[in-house]
Amino acid sequence: MEQKFVSHCTELKGSHYAIGYQLGLLVHSLAPLRERLLSESRPISERKLKRLKDIFRSYCPGLNEELQGFSDANEICSSQVLYYAASCISPGCSQLVLSPKLTENGHVYLARNYDYFPEMDDWVLCRTMVKGRYAHLGTNIMQFGRGEGINEHGLAIGCSALPPFDKKEFAVEGLQFWAVTRTILENTKNVEEALCRMKEIPIACNANFLLADKDGELAIFESFEGRKAFFRMERENPEGFLAAANHAHLDAIIRLSPFAMKHSVQRMRILRSYLEKKPVSSDRLRSLLLTDFPDGWKMSYYPCSFGTLKSMIFDLNEASLEICWGGLSENRWERHFLREELPDSEREIKIIDRPCPEDFSESVRLSPKDEGFSLPPRS
Repeated sequence: MEQKFVSHCTELKGSHYAIGYQLGLLVHSLAPLRERLLSESRPISERKLKRLKDIFRSYCPGLNEELQGFSDANEICSSQVLYYAASCISPGCSQLVLSPKLTENGHVYLARNYDYFPEMDDWVLCRTMVKGRYAHLGTNIMQFGRGEGINEHGLAIGCSALPPFDKKEFAVEGLQFWAVTRTILENTKNVEEALCRMKEIPIACNANFLLADKDGELAIFESFEGRKAFFRMERENPEGFLAAANHAHLDAIIRLSPFAMKHSVQRMRILRSYLEKKPVSSDRLRSLLLTDFPDGWKMSYYPCSFGTLKSMIFDLNEASLEICWGGLSENRWERHFLREELPDSEREIKIIDRPCPEDFSESVRLSPKDEGFSLPPRS
């Protein structure tokens, strides 16, 4: 079945408060976003609101000011902004980072598909320049957060969820992935700085983070129930890439989360076949992202909250992004550079959903010896 949505491009510039106010005006003018991000009731207590503000003040400097600007633009109190009360969105994403030794032009790449339920996405690409923070380019989650992105220093980060995906309560109090991603983009210059900061941040959701910088440093960082593990790939490592889907890849986290959806494992094996031909070109990456599963990474199971909403290729040396909304070539690839302005625009996007296979949610036990789990090399 065919469905249509509208994607938006926008640019945010100024103080945290000014950016929040600008976002508030944008959301107020778009009914679907207004319904998702504002609540007529008070979804959280004053006590919890205070605690969340304290966490944001410590680990996401300026975010409280943005949320205040947003509240003022919509003439509501801050406890009615659902960003404070949001449960953990669990996107089913596939992603990889490639070192210069594997790519056709010798550049570092981060490529990914973001798979989720279309009604729950912002459908916004944003160039953000907050006064006193690093500029960055990526897509919005809950408007204030980012699903992925690249910053002015050539650092890129992406995220995918780990099971279980239906948690309502979290083992630790902390940040969701979209807040982690944005604070890394705005406050760190390279993989080393990003890892140091992520080790300090309390992370509530279960997630894989892939990181890369323009100097060719690659890393994977996993968080599960408050536990953390990471692997940093040496530049001389012949493997030359890291990847992550929706299961644990590091031994320390596999011991805590030993199961995976079968299709998550298959996506890693698909990647292996795509990387057999080297060097890897941008065309090869586009093919991986837009080819339908089980031959590629494109997922069309939107009724199962597992449909590709956006396919992205970041060139870290150019600080550029290619994006194809909806995972369909008909929607066209767009190319944007962080150094260039991003004028406000919108256009209609088409997606085509398919019924979910009967065995879609089938799980398998992870094994370190299984060839499907050899990414990345063991820490």
